[in-house]
Amino acid sequence: MNKNYAKIVKIAVISLLAVASVGWIAYNVVVGFLDGDYTEQYQLYLLSATIIIGLTALVVAIVSRDKNSYNTKSIAYGAVCIAISFALSYVKLFRMPQGGSVTAGSIVLLLLYGWYFGLPKGLLCCLIYGILQSIQDPWVVHPIQYLLDYPLAYATVGFVSIFKPLNWKNLSPILGILTVALLRYGCHFVSGWVFFGEYAPEGVASWVYSLGYSLYVLVDCLVAGVLFFALKKIKPIDNALLKASFQ
Repeated sequence: MNKNYAKIVKIAVISLLAVASVGWIAYNVVVGFLDGDYTEQYQLYLLSATIIIGLTALVVAIVSRDKNSYNTKSIAYGAVCIAISFALSYVKLFRMPQGGSVTAGSIVLLLLYGWYFGLPKGLLCCLIYGILQSIQDPWVVHPIQYLLDYPLAYATVGFVSIFKPLNWKNLSPILGILTVALLRYGCHFVSGWVFFGEYAPEGVASWVYSLGYSLYVLVDCLVAGVLFFALKKIKPIDNALLKASFQ
């Protein structure tokens, strides 16, 4: 009886958080579009915090559905990968003027985690990383832009294992990394096109400017992809991740 009660309370809390988050986001997006802009910075911070709460509730709901799937090792490996990736994100090889940078392969461990532990766990891990990235060096002008540049953009890294079931040796991870690069590039491209068109040089269409500006994402994914294959060839790392992912 107590367990059932606790389960009902958990579902109710998560549902309320989800409904409140969706309602608040929808209201602010509509108001933002009607007004043409978010003139108050506190609105952006409050809305961003609400989105984080909503995504956290979603994460809790996903994890609690299958306790056996999310064992101690998979959670521990995910936490370590997120922590190291977050630290590596501070090592910037090149920084773009309006936000964004090429890092020293900051997402490589997220790629490894997603590859070995599968799509659901990879997406979850990368989503959490994207939320952390949004508080590292935030550049927020609109809630949709926030979603595109942070949680959604980094969650796409979890798609690295999408071609793994095909067992095409090195081709499967290559196609997975290309998918990640294109999806992440797409998120930043749309964000730049819609919300940062004002930075385009005179006479240059905003979508053309965003196509070129967002190329740094492909370079960042290329660096991480090279490191991915280098680390994957190291037997102790490969064996440890294989062993952990099957337990």
